[in-house]
Amino acid sequence: MAEVFRGWRFREIHFVLDFSPSPHSPTFPITNSPESTMSSGTAFARQKKTAYARRPLCARARAQSDVYGCTPASRATSVPSAIPCALKRGVASLIASTVIALTPCPQPAAAVTEEQLLFLEAWRAVDKAYVDKSFAGNNWLKTKEKFLKSETMFERDDTYAAIRKMLALLNDPFTRFLEPDRMQAMQRATAGASAGGGAGVEVTVGDGDKLIVVAPLIGGPAERAGVQPGDEIVGVNGDDVRGLSAYELAEKLIGEPGTPLKLSVVRTGGARDDVELVREPIKVAKVSSGTCAIPATEQRSERAIAYIRIPAWSKDTAKQLLETLKAVGKVDGIVVDLRNNYGGFFPSAVDAASLFMNKGVVVYTADTTGPLDAYDVNGDYTVFADTKTPLALLVNKGTASASEVFSGALRDNNRALVVGNENTFGKGLIQTLLPLSDGSGVTITVREYRTPNNISINKVGISPDRAYGDADIPDSARGFCDSVVENPKVLKTFFR
Repeated sequence: MAEVFRGWRFREIHFVLDFSPSPHSPTFPITNSPESTMSSGTAFARQKKTAYARRPLCARARAQSDVYGCTPASRATSVPSAIPCALKRGVASLIASTVIALTPCPQPAAAVTEEQLLFLEAWRAVDKAYVDKSFAGNNWLKTKEKFLKSETMFERDDTYAAIRKMLALLNDPFTRFLEPDRMQAMQRATAGASAGGGAGVEVTVGDGDKLIVVAPLIGGPAERAGVQPGDEIVGVNGDDVRGLSAYELAEKLIGEPGTPLKLSVVRTGGARDDVELVREPIKVAKVSSGTCAIPATEQRSERAIAYIRIPAWSKDTAKQLLETLKAVGKVDGIVVDLRNNYGGFFPSAVDAASLFMNKGVVVYTADTTGPLDAYDVNGDYTVFADTKTPLALLVNKGTASASEVFSGALRDNNRALVVGNENTFGKGLIQTLLPLSDGSGVTITVREYRTPNNISINKVGISPDRAYGDADIPDSARGFCDSVVENPKVLKTFFR
């Protein structure tokens, strides 16, 4: 699933629709100034002021017939009925001028319906937060006006359909509308609550709306069954899932622990395969490590190399890494294995980078206008920072998102070498989850990651500094140590 960004340093601004105070007025995080926040609402304010000025005038005209020369449209042709009324009041001198002045009274501006207010919440959320300020070439203000005029929104399902149609204009698979039940499921997922059993696989939407495996969760049922990074999921339990969103696929993967699940996948080379597994509660594996004792040679004395595996980024990962580094102690080199680490909790990656560098930018977040926020090292962790021990990061195409942030930070700050035979995944977009007033919501792409050298990660990934070629590099501490002890020349790939 597309990753939802948390821990953002946004300001909260209560943005009330200009038509009238309403319980439907949304609150959502934005980075624009209050001035720019209100700019697109000025047209609404003018409309409100004009309509309000005309309504009391028209109301008085109705109460006092046509004395003010303003007659409701339904009475504009009823001139004779106005004449006796004037005569009875003894103002015959006004008859002629009154008849001449009789014109249809401008009708009050059409009231904005409850359904339209909900639509406007979604429109305004995108207007203020979306990463692409060109809105994929759409004039977003005109889009709003067009939809309000042309889309029927009498029932809630009509409104939902209009919101989906509007978001589809962005051609962004991660900016999606969520009905109330899906919104609740998403909120549970982002809060870390268990929704039963699952396959343990991270999926994103690739080119052509294909459902692509970023990486299986290390140690999870999908990995054990043979699911690989880059696989396209085309079926679940015999049902064709092509064309579904990542959220809809997730709903099919979740089920009672112990129940069977069959995934139909298309491998990177084009071969189709059916993978059978059993759902189970999904838990992120903890940081693991081991220290390899490399025997002395004629050229070098005995060395100690630490191997650390980070399977994913949870809220506790940086703390686990800190405790691991303390336990490892002084070594001659550190290899951090990020292969098939699909990301997770972004702040943990920032904190973890702070354990290896004591100053500098870890990552920028940006929109199409350029960098907007810089995330520096976290001082709570830099006090423990090891800035000297040679460091290598082991990556593959399953290394994604927060893992790419971590890798890009240490490489751009000349703190580590990135080692791998292929670029990382290139999952560099940030989404936020915004609730709407009826319990539904929208996920919106709000930023992209850029490395400290201002290089975009999205769809590009991190290019390794070195490749390890045909060398067999196991993904466990014991396997890694056995491999490098048997072939110590491999270590030349990892360290300068």
